[in-house]
Amino acid sequence: MNLRTLLFNSLALALLFSAPIVDGESLPWEKDYASALARAKAEKRPLFLMLTATWCGPCKMLENETLPCPAVLSALKEFVWIKAYEDKALNNEFHLGGYPTLVFLDSSSRRVLEQSSGYEPPESFLRHVIAARRAAGLSLTKDMEKLRVWRFVPDQNKLQAFIEKGDTDGLFEYLALAKHDATRACNYFVASLQLPQGVRPVDVLAMVYQEYAVPDSGILIIQVPRDGKPVRLRVIAPGCKCIEDWIGGDNKFAVAGREFVLEPLSARDAASFSGRVLWPNGQPVSDAIVRICDWDTTRADTQGRFVFSRVTPGTFVVRGEAPGGEFQEEITFVGGHELKKDLPLKAVTTVGIRWVLQRQEGSRELTGEDARAGEAYFSVDHSRYLLSRAAQTRNSYGSDFMLMDDWQPVRKFLAKEQVAALEASKTGAPIFWLFDKMNDKKTGLHAENRRFQEIRAVNDGKPYDEETFFKFLRGEEVRKGQVFTVRCVLKDYYAKMEITDVTVVPKL
Repeated sequence: MNLRTLLFNSLALALLFSAPIVDGESLPWEKDYASALARAKAEKRPLFLMLTATWCGPCKMLENETLPCPAVLSALKEFVWIKAYEDKALNNEFHLGGYPTLVFLDSSSRRVLEQSSGYEPPESFLRHVIAARRAAGLSLTKDMEKLRVWRFVPDQNKLQAFIEKGDTDGLFEYLALAKHDATRACNYFVASLQLPQGVRPVDVLAMVYQEYAVPDSGILIIQVPRDGKPVRLRVIAPGCKCIEDWIGGDNKFAVAGREFVLEPLSARDAASFSGRVLWPNGQPVSDAIVRICDWDTTRADTQGRFVFSRVTPGTFVVRGEAPGGEFQEEITFVGGHELKKDLPLKAVTTVGIRWVLQRQEGSRELTGEDARAGEAYFSVDHSRYLLSRAAQTRNSYGSDFMLMDDWQPVRKFLAKEQVAALEASKTGAPIFWLFDKMNDKKTGLHAENRRFQEIRAVNDGKPYDEETFFKFLRGEEVRKGQVFTVRCVLKDYYAKMEITDVTVVPKL
């Protein structure tokens, strides 16, 4: 397809999506799921199900901005529409991926034709509708065919070559082709990081929705949703001022970029932070772990006292951790000021974990200058963890594993022998639930018979089958003394991990 054809199609599709929209309240929703399913079966029509919540902002945006678009309404006219508000049974059946979750169903077999999660503008949402129509055997209009046929999918090898060369001009020219894809789900932001002398890219933490690995060239490609809302970019490095900025607010661009300069943090610019870690009864917590943004970590003394003498100004999550208790709160640090604050722990079931992570991409050796040791007490209240940052994450992006202290909601996903073992167990210990797969990377755990300190390399450096060596762990109790080797989710990182403590706090 030549550029002239692309430009023509882009203009035609832009006109298609710029047409006036109907009132969001006039959408053809049925009253309840049972009657909608019955009608769809009787009329031999597919079903369009929206799993939603009354408090969900992205759900309201989808209803007011995307679903009323004439192109979307036309593509969904053969479907029976239904909303389900915080329906636990349907959420479990269709594996809720966050509100809203959109499910397109064959009404007779209840086979999922297509599924998506989150807000999307009409252009990219229509891709899911087209896929559902094709799966249901429905015909496509000429406009739908245009949307289906051409799609900008960046060649990862080309992107990597541009990044390695530090060629931002080449990146902009290549990514600019995205503007001809009217249904793209994202725009592209190119961030160029300039690091001060002595700061290595591997030590830099760049976050938008997830952590981004910073290559030697300092160039990052960040995918920004096309919902018109800016997203926060944070860049943190040892001994540097924090960069915090908003990117991607303009929905009109296909590719944009900016240079960010990390500046050294002087003693005058830094903040200080001190206090005590306390049990709920006010007694000090000896040897508690205190961490700022999973970045700067210290230990409290025997009286629960802790001190951070040089804190980067900004707002960060602060955690206090000990067996059976945690504190978590966002705290703002102001440069040149001292903050004194006690951290009262909440009683909660925790799992103690220690690890050694190899931060050299692709290396299975668990020693050397790039190997980083850490430890933490993770709680079932904040249970999604990204091991490559030694971090607890507060969303579904990139978590290596999560903990659950109630396995009943996922009972039907467990094998019979697992259910029998959990029913027989009297420990009350949490279970491992999942290891995510991100970007088609093979991730997971390998249970080890060796002691933690004896492990110097994954599989002792010998060849192994990645398809079977690392396992997804679902429904198995967490036990003190378990040792694993791990392949992390977001980067080609390897680690060893040991469960050092399981402290169960009964629910009230």
